[in-house]
Amino acid sequence: MSVYIFIPQEKKNYNKRYYTILGALLCIIVIIIIESFNFLEVDYLISFLKFVGISLIILWLYFVFSSITEKEKLYGVLSGEIILTDQEVILGKEHFKLDEILNITIKSDDYEDKFSFVLVNTSYPCKSAGVDNYFEIKLNDSSVRKVQFKQNYEDEFIKKNRDMLIYFCKLDKISFLALTVILNIDDYDEIQKLKKLIDK
Repeated sequence: MSVYIFIPQEKKNYNKRYYTILGALLCIIVIIIIESFNFLEVDYLISFLKFVGISLIILWLYFVFSSITEKEKLYGVLSGEIILTDQEVILGKEHFKLDEILNITIKSDDYEDKFSFVLVNTSYPCKSAGVDNYFEIKLNDSSVRKVQFKQNYEDEFIKKNRDMLIYFCKLDKISFLALTVILNIDDYDEIQKLKKLIDK
């Protein structure tokens, strides 16, 4: 079963994160200036600076909280599919026989609407487009093919291709350790069950 390949395109160098950081730094500068003017007793200037500082903090909080419901824009196109079979791996228009493949590496922890929010180093927007996943194959001639792909929901790729991934592990195209990571298995008993399944 397949997932769609994502082909990224150049995007504008725009991220509200920088405005948030800038706002926070300006607030700190304003506070320092306020403290430095306290001993001069310049009341009108202090009041003005406090107003500016509060305004910047409000603006910063607006950017932070508005990002919670904002979804990442898709800077690229969906073109082609990743298809795994017992004979070959298909990446869009390219077909690779299993005996041509040395090993396979997969990262599939991103999915559409995945929420990510860290206040100290806030990433905007908070909802992912689900395309920060990759499928990489290294061929016997040492060349590498790597594509990004989109997941519409959590573990979509795993749920669609679990049996085939286990089959690839049996053929040593994916290491057992890598397979446990891909399948999100960390329980000892579950690992042992998987190992028995691989050894059959």
